[in-house]
Amino acid sequence: MIPLFFLILSLAILFLIAYHLKINLYRLFYRLTKNHPLSIRLLALILLPGTIIHEGSHLIATLALNVPTGQITIFPEISREDTDSTKLGSLKMAQTDPFRHTIIGLAPFFFGIISITSIFLLYFNLNLKSPGLDHFIGNLQLSFQNNPAGFIFFSYLLFSVSNSMFSSAQDLVAAGLPFLSTLVLAITLFLIKDVFSLPPTLLLQLKNLLNVLVITFLLTIILDTFCLLLTIFLKKFLPLPT
Repeated sequence: MIPLFFLILSLAILFLIAYHLKINLYRLFYRLTKNHPLSIRLLALILLPGTIIHEGSHLIATLALNVPTGQITIFPEISREDTDSTKLGSLKMAQTDPFRHTIIGLAPFFFGIISITSIFLLYFNLNLKSPGLDHFIGNLQLSFQNNPAGFIFFSYLLFSVSNSMFSSAQDLVAAGLPFLSTLVLAITLFLIKDVFSLPPTLLLQLKNLLNVLVITFLLTIILDTFCLLLTIFLKKFLPLPT
């Protein structure tokens, strides 16, 4: 239960950091360029890998659920000087039932989790069987010493994906009721877990997986927090647009 609590908490913190980081990055670019469309395009360029995964996950979900789709874009639709209303990418799709709409709307979130965890497991050598933080920190140091360019590249991918994985407000509204219903069901099943007891081996594997997810998102939070603080720091040295 404790690893699951920390996982939910870390995802909530990451959501808040991603929201503020995108806004502050836009404001930093706007102070540099004094040009709204250019600032949005710079923000979109930095987050492009994450946007591709975000919109691609929507597309994969619609194809898997047999929902007709229209145009897909991975570049921003600039309408006015409001970063909250500017979409860095979009996918047009037909109206569908709430169940399929929920899965399609939440697809970027789950694809983001899979992408971030895969980077840590495959490149940074996080051990799924014994995910100890001390041992993993040593692997990070070795990764940087052996291949600094690769370390920076995969850190950038983590930054881009983690700041693009959360669904839009429209997707969240559509998914709200089914998601809450699923959450209530999951909590209920956990509270009566003794009735549906799982084999000890499977429980250990699930615990290790949760520990891996907690470590990956804890380190992702540290990375994004550093970027947020750096962005705010740099922004203070630039004059306000006139």
